[in-house]
Amino acid sequence: MKHRSLILTALALIAAALGLAWWFRTFEWVPREIAAPFKGEARYNAYYALERALRASGHDARSRSAILGTTPALAPGDVVVLGADARVLTPGEVEALVAFVEEGGRLAFALPPAGDEAALLDAFELESVEQHQCLEWKGTRDKTERYCTDRAFLADADAYEWLHGDDGPYAFGRRRFGDGVVVVAASLRFLENRSLKRARSTELAWQLIGPLLGDGRVHLVYATDVPPLYVLIIRNGWPLVVPFALALLAWLASRAGRLGPPLAVAPVHRRALLEHVRAVGELAFRRGRVVGIYTPLRNAVIARIGRTDSVLAVLDGEPLVVALAERHARPVAEIRHALYPTDLSRPGAFVAAIRTLVELKESR
Repeated sequence: MKHRSLILTALALIAAALGLAWWFRTFEWVPREIAAPFKGEARYNAYYALERALRASGHDARSRSAILGTTPALAPGDVVVLGADARVLTPGEVEALVAFVEEGGRLAFALPPAGDEAALLDAFELESVEQHQCLEWKGTRDKTERYCTDRAFLADADAYEWLHGDDGPYAFGRRRFGDGVVVVAASLRFLENRSLKRARSTELAWQLIGPLLGDGRVHLVYATDVPPLYVLIIRNGWPLVVPFALALLAWLASRAGRLGPPLAVAPVHRRALLEHVRAVGELAFRRGRVVGIYTPLRNAVIARIGRTDSVLAVLDGEPLVVALAERHARPVAEIRHALYPTDLSRPGAFVAAIRTLVELKESR
């Protein structure tokens, strides 16, 4: 047994050694790039990658969240890439940008959605419209690149040095304005961090911004608007939202009492007092017990007359009938039938007598 254990141990060690030898002979370290979430300034500055690229190429590029009120101030020869929405600019900021371009500044901005008013568009005599446009060019790898957008603008073509679009609307354009230059783009998303990883975005960015670069400083104005809460939840909170939604659906399914058509609504119990009284009266009338209904009512009327009128209390028979008829201005026959009926077995006579007694009881 001892030799057998040694042999098995030796075989196991040999197999492990062969496996390790095969592993180290065939294993190869291969670098792999994994897109990690943005950190630091890149999380809120969409032009952080563009800023770093411009600095690496020797340009003084600065990112800023506002056009005015921050340093360094705008100077002639500087370049402003306006990534913020043109609709949020105040009249003072629009006037400052127009004056900056007239004095030799260079401005590039994107169009707002069609139909929305923007003072910056009015200043440069532009109109934003919905129009699908695609720009094609031969890339550095001898490959046809293409960039499409759903916005375009209308403008006086004679005022522009370069326009992309067949007789309008146009997706891109460049013109002189005063001593400066204005570049209008349907969109500037190709300048953002994630887009610049693609070759076509880099080439288009250079074609659009390259002619504006000079010795001046480049100001990259990024948007500071925060996406809606539901967008943030879907984008970043889905690992928590999805399990919670599944657990909620499972709980609802467990709490469901039954599946199938809805149950019928239970009938509502109601007290039909008038129907009960009428049914009791009809039953008593059919069984000949109308006297049991008539007599208590007549006694109550006579008792009330005795309590309220001492003169009528001593009367009886026909004198009482005549006196009540005169007192209440009613026919003598009607009062006589009510107090001294001759035939209560007939429904009409019974109802007439009861009605007259009720009216006498309620009258003053």
